[in-house]
Amino acid sequence: MPQVEFIGQVYKGKLTLATKKRFTDYVKSLEWKSKPAKVVLTIRRYRKKRTTGAPDQRSNQNGYLWNVMLPILADHFGYTPDEMYHALEIKFSRIGGTDLLPKIKKFKELDTKEWEEKLEKIRIWALTDYQINIPFPNEDLEQEMYETNPPKT
Repeated sequence: MPQVEFIGQVYKGKLTLATKKRFTDYVKSLEWKSKPAKVVLTIRRYRKKRTTGAPDQRSNQNGYLWNVMLPILADHFGYTPDEMYHALEIKFSRIGGTDLLPKIKKFKELDTKEWEEKLEKIRIWALTDYQINIPFPNEDLEQEMYETNPPKT
């Protein structure tokens, strides 16, 4: 089973999660036939993830896909980031073929404009069909979390 991360904040000794419902649903999914499930809970200080690709790349689109979009979607659907990548290629890059053997245009074959159009389609699909809000490349996840769940005083 893949490792799952949930972002939260600690204030005055109290933990508040940014996505409490998703956390609760995930915890419930760990039970099997109404029997207790042993789990390991690790808490560490939040660090903003890098959203750029390799240093020699001229664009950050690939880094955004692998460091922001894929982990969020893979977590939601229970896939690894690699599995989610291939599922998205099939869903959003089909250019022919059959259901059994689809012909797809791989993400690596897209130019900058096509790539951003593809990412936008994925963000819209995630939000409208599954209520998954994927932040834009320059959007600060930490700031979004504090705006939606401000510390209680």
